[in-house]
Amino acid sequence: MCQTSPDIISITETWLTAKVDDREFAIPGIQLFRKNRTGRHGGGVLTYVRYGLLASEKKEKLACETEAIWLIFRTPGSQELEILTVYRPPRNDTQSDSRLIDDLESFASRSEVMITGDFNAPNIDWNLSSAPGSE
Repeated sequence: MCQTSPDIISITETWLTAKVDDREFAIPGIQLFRKNRTGRHGGGVLTYVRYGLLASEKKEKLACETEAIWLIFRTPGSQELEILTVYRPPRNDTQSDSRLIDDLESFASRSEVMITGDFNAPNIDWNLSSAPGSE
């Protein structure tokens, strides 16, 4: 990471809780955004953004309960860029998946967006828009 000097880093399955202070994961010159899973262990997402990039977290909630960070980047004289980092746990129930798909379709309909994360869909068939469950 130090050799490539990335502007944005998104991490899923952080397993962080409210008991873990941001300072434990601080990187000099980098701003930290995170969303912990609540109510049970595991999950969580974290995004690092290099200072100098004008990033803010969109406080609008997604309809799904999936852990997600929605960031908006603004640069002088250019369009906004929205980045959504998502963690979808394995064995998600059908209703949660349906709400997640609705959220993703709505988000993807905007201009200048990027969706990243772990959707736990290793067997996805992009031609059929189908992802059979894990055994």
